[in-house]
Amino acid sequence: SLKLSNPHRMGLLALALAPIAFIFTYVYLMDRHEREPLIYLIVSFVLGILTAFPVVYIGETIQMLTGVAEHSAPLQLLVYAFIVVALTEEGMKYLVLRLYNYPQKEFDEPYDGIMYGVAVSLGFASIENVLYVFGSTGTEVETGLVRMFTAVPAHAMFGVMMGYHVGKAKFLTTS
Repeated sequence: SLKLSNPHRMGLLALALAPIAFIFTYVYLMDRHEREPLIYLIVSFVLGILTAFPVVYIGETIQMLTGVAEHSAPLQLLVYAFIVVALTEEGMKYLVLRLYNYPQKEFDEPYDGIMYGVAVSLGFASIENVLYVFGSTGTEVETGLVRMFTAVPAHAMFGVMMGYHVGKAKFLTTS
């Protein structure tokens, strides 16, 4: 359970969310032209959190249909990780970026794609990180520290790459 009544649990929550806050702030401050309204970034972040629900549902459904589990052969796990997990996670984040952010009038320069892509990705990373840290009984701090330097920056970088290309595509002019 996620009861936050004791200082240890509050520390774990801070550990899980600190890299998200750091990366988000860094990317936000890198926008030297016209920063995005925080309300759109907050909505993007929350939509990123909400993508976790269909991702988990799709992943569990495919896992049930294919029989892939923790004790499966390494090749099966590799295919599952790259095809099912990666495609569903990045696909859901892309849908938010494309369907919610792309049409916004505030999406008015290529860097905005990066900012929104990072916001959506870090929203997803935040819920995933909290669940992993609180779900790793006995190794919460270690899990939080490892994910601080691996999974969270990876999600942010995927958001940067996706946002870069979406932003570039939106302002691509053909003559």
